[in-house]
Amino acid sequence: LSIDALRGFDMFWIIGGGTLVIRLFEWLKLPFSNTVISQMEHSAWNGFTFEDLIFPLFLFIVGLSIPFALGKRITLGDSRGSIYRHIFRRFAILFILGLIYNGLLNLDFGHMRYAGVLQRIALCYFAASLIFVHTGIRGQAIWAGAILLFYWAAMALIPVPGAGAGVLTPEGNLASWIDRQMLPGRFCCFDYGDNEGILSTIPAISTALLGMLASHWLRSTRSQRAKILGLLIGGAASLAFSLLWNLAFPINKLLCSSSYV
Repeated sequence: LSIDALRGFDMFWIIGGGTLVIRLFEWLKLPFSNTVISQMEHSAWNGFTFEDLIFPLFLFIVGLSIPFALGKRITLGDSRGSIYRHIFRRFAILFILGLIYNGLLNLDFGHMRYAGVLQRIALCYFAASLIFVHTGIRGQAIWAGAILLFYWAAMALIPVPGAGAGVLTPEGNLASWIDRQMLPGRFCCFDYGDNEGILSTIPAISTALLGMLASHWLRSTRSQRAKILGLLIGGAASLAFSLLWNLAFPINKLLCSSSYV
């Protein structure tokens, strides 16, 4: 029930809740109206706003759901093959729906966008589900941290032709360069790469894994008070660590930087 409520909260913003808030505060003309309105727009590059948290929250919810869905199948004794087929079928449906949404049926393959929200959800679900099937809680936590460290190291140390290593400008970063070399069609939402591109999808897997770890906490036998307190402490600690990491690897939604995750 709590996951359904959180999913409903996220869907409210996905279907246009931000526009409703903008119109309301434009009408109210309060001293802080402009501050609230600015939170309903995505960051242009570095930094984050409330609007930047809506999509990763959905990935977090995907992770929250996996232990309930796949854990039940494992408990009921489903075979590994059956579970793999279930994971792959859901991945394929989500990925293909994302391509259809982006214009696959127009058959204009040179100009369509191949990356997208549903495609990233599909890939993160697929990876996180396999990690869940093959590891325990400690392994899942290690994977979540290792992925973020790997992405940071790649973005900081691998040189981009014509730019060098550790350049995090829109045109000079490694993720954008890989998109320009390997991702066909058009990009969103900046000129030099795709905000749901190839390399930047890897750290997004950790968002689902963090949701998975929160799910284990929710499924434990601890009291409701302990669960709420644990989530509050974990959230505050994550935010503090994010702001600290921001000094070396800026919080950036378009790059899905490790500090942003």
